[in-house]
Amino acid sequence: MTVTKDDQPKKTMSAEFIADLDMYRTVKPYYVSCVVQHMPEDQRSNIHTVWKHGIPIHDVRGIEQKLSFEEEGFKIFQHDTRLGMDLSEAETQHEIEELALLLAEDVGAEKAICYDMRTYLPDKIILPAVDSVGSQGTCHRASEALIYLVTTCAGFSSMAGFLSTISQGLVYPNPADLQPSLWKPLVDVVEDNPLAICDPRSVARQDLVEVDRVTEAWAGEIYYPKYRASQHWWWLSRQRRNEISAFLSFDSREGNQFRFCPHVSFQDRSAREGATPRRSVEIRIITFNRVEAGKGALYTAGSLDN
Repeated sequence: MTVTKDDQPKKTMSAEFIADLDMYRTVKPYYVSCVVQHMPEDQRSNIHTVWKHGIPIHDVRGIEQKLSFEEEGFKIFQHDTRLGMDLSEAETQHEIEELALLLAEDVGAEKAICYDMRTYLPDKIILPAVDSVGSQGTCHRASEALIYLVTTCAGFSSMAGFLSTISQGLVYPNPADLQPSLWKPLVDVVEDNPLAICDPRSVARQDLVEVDRVTEAWAGEIYYPKYRASQHWWWLSRQRRNEISAFLSFDSREGNQFRFCPHVSFQDRSAREGATPRRSVEIRIITFNRVEAGKGALYTAGSLDN
């Protein structure tokens, strides 16, 4: 069932996007997040960003059970988990496996694997007063403010890597791959810095800029979205500890109209003084299904069209 944004309560937010500059038509944006010997600090990135204010964002509270990966690109699960607490390694692994199983059952996948987990703590972002262009790096952390997501190439690279390690008697000659991220609050109620998710149906191909990114552990390509007024944004007000947001990071299933959900944490200007900011844990999962030979051919790199 398609959710209509005009029927839902809304507020506005501020978010940071990659700037729409002519230079990116001839020079590819890049960001080196790790320290590289003999590389000057001002050469680690050529990314320029712009803050946009007054972006309408619609609350899904009350209709969260109607959301789907196929329509809005994200869902809200209710699930009690101790993930993020002071657990042993074995207990943490058990909680992760429970979440992976929950997701696999929901999407009808034969196998689900967690390939990354990270914790996000409150990070006070000082917002500029007006729309402004700047450089990424010193003022804002990209992981907290600037929106980014994996590209088609990166999605297939992740899938290929995990296919090489899968055992347990499961063979996937023509796998269909779904890579969602699960975002779980570590506080009883999120009162500030909640998660905003962009409806991928409102993101045009020309909104996405390919960026080379280098970290200590990985080098590859990601997308940074440009701002467009017609993009539609959602959030879940007063998200509780047992309410888990799951949104698409990549989807190779044939016929799917999109694969990516831009997302960002935003400062809620209407939050009360001293409001509880978000603390959250994110786990990234990859699911696999067999596809019959000759049917359901996978997307290929560069085949994204919107």
